[in-house]
Amino acid sequence: MDKKRQKDFFPITDKESLLSSYVSPKEQAYQEFKRKEKLKMQQESEIEYDLIYDIFDYIISIEDRIKLPLFEVLDHHLPKKYEEGYIKLKVSPPKFPTLNRHDSLDDDKKEIYENFFSYNNYTPTIRNINDVSLNWYRYYFSLELDEGSMGIYGAEFTRLIGCISKGMKKKWRFKFNKQIQFHDLIEDSKGNFQFWYESSYRHIYYEKNKFEFDRDFSIIYQWNYPWYFSIQDEYMKEAGVKFWDHFIDKGLEY
Repeated sequence: MDKKRQKDFFPITDKESLLSSYVSPKEQAYQEFKRKEKLKMQQESEIEYDLIYDIFDYIISIEDRIKLPLFEVLDHHLPKKYEEGYIKLKVSPPKFPTLNRHDSLDDDKKEIYENFFSYNNYTPTIRNINDVSLNWYRYYFSLELDEGSMGIYGAEFTRLIGCISKGMKKKWRFKFNKQIQFHDLIEDSKGNFQFWYESSYRHIYYEKNKFEFDRDFSIIYQWNYPWYFSIQDEYMKEAGVKFWDHFIDKGLEY
């Protein structure tokens, strides 16, 4: 039978058509609320994005006046034969130039920044752009030292404080130790060797180190390091500058 010519015994009436398209005032109000909330979130996201660029523009503009972080050893126990060594150190926060009272942020920006940097039971105090910059520094390294290239992804933080010396790498107890045969290493600019993202040790490193931020934005770092690694003063002296350069080079990506 031709469906086009088939008679419809149950046609939709005008009343039924109206009922099917009817939207209650309550539903209309809800849909309008959702639309406004979505628009608000988009606007806040755009504002946050712009403000993050403002932070880095500010940091770059005053970089030559910033006192860079310093690495200070708080406790250190050298390894004995095949036993692990232990180091506890403090990374001081960057010091920004003093601002005038009129350099404080308006309330709207303070609220946006405070919401952005509130995470893991941490609530920031934001008064000016220096507070914002320090909180961005904290936010970045809390992620980077955990899951980033300085953390489990590459154990690169260890490169700042020492190395596997070229002398150690030649020793038979290193060359023929089954536990470290698969620790792929890379050579650094000083001719020594370092862990990187292809080193199997990075998975062990994740369990052997820990860090936390003090209230003044200092980082307290602890590591039970392998016996074949050595902490070097030569590396430690350069560590603060390299740590800061890493922040400038990679920080905005977050």
